[in-house]
Amino acid sequence: MKKKLFLFFALSWFSALTLSAQLSMSVSITSGTATYSNYGYSTWIDGTVTVRRASTATNPYFTVDLLPRADRIGTYCARNDDWTYHSTDGSITQNFHIDNAEVYVGSNHSTSANILKTWDVAGIGDNNVYSGNVLQGNFSGTSLTRTFNFCAVFWQTSMMDAGFYELPITFRLRQEQFSTSGPTSEPIETSVQVWRFVVSTTAAIYFKSGTSEIFEIAFDEITALTPKDFTVSIQTNFRFYLTVESKNRGKLIHTEYPNEQIPYTLVMQGTTIPLNTSYRFPTRYRSTGFGTSSRDFSSTITLGDISSYTAGRYEDILSFTVTAN
Repeated sequence: MKKKLFLFFALSWFSALTLSAQLSMSVSITSGTATYSNYGYSTWIDGTVTVRRASTATNPYFTVDLLPRADRIGTYCARNDDWTYHSTDGSITQNFHIDNAEVYVGSNHSTSANILKTWDVAGIGDNNVYSGNVLQGNFSGTSLTRTFNFCAVFWQTSMMDAGFYELPITFRLRQEQFSTSGPTSEPIETSVQVWRFVVSTTAAIYFKSGTSEIFEIAFDEITALTPKDFTVSIQTNFRFYLTVESKNRGKLIHTEYPNEQIPYTLVMQGTTIPLNTSYRFPTRYRSTGFGTSSRDFSSTITLGDISSYTAGRYEDILSFTVTAN
């Protein structure tokens, strides 16, 4: 059973040329696929924006900004609240909130760097957009290209459910010198990126006697019908089924004399489990996350008649499996 939760973050892009101009733009990733630990640690991915001029005959100014906007309007923030979540069971949740996901200018992997913002007219663009919040400049000399670095980060304060999450973002190129008063022209080119990261299914199963974790159930010196109580605690980041299976089909087998077999019963949450076969609970349980919450199954094992059996050690192995399907 995997103990880590992996997140993969990918950007795919296409460009739509909206006006014929002296300038063009391309966006690319330089760091490949990022792996997310899902435990609140920042994970970064790097990219570049390249602005190209058609010739050295002119030295045009340009400005590149980013949609959706980073500012919060009331309780709503497009860059945090407009994600789409695709769960492992095929359901889709629109307007999903991601605690922290941001794009910064440069490649220093620092959340104190300048946020790449939306530069637009009042009411559409972000507030207080300065030159450090966009990619801007002009051309000189013989170079036909200007390349800028950006870096994207994501991290969560809570465990994320398995599935994948995506958000379209748009880099916009204007052939215009940056001004804090806002643009006076429309973008001449856009590059749409789809931020997409995948969270793998992860589960943990614990066995407890009272508040202590256990790894085996020992009856020690016993008599017939002696019960042993324990709890099966499960944590997952996906909706799951629970399956129970006995290696010896509901019998404790003598370690030296295999023909000596003591029957026993297992009751979980009031249900007597048929140990002669693999048994799956019919209920599909909700994900619990990995904090203090868990799905707990109160369980009791009771031995059958042991009066005619040889003294010694008897064993069986119970397997508990969680699956998404």
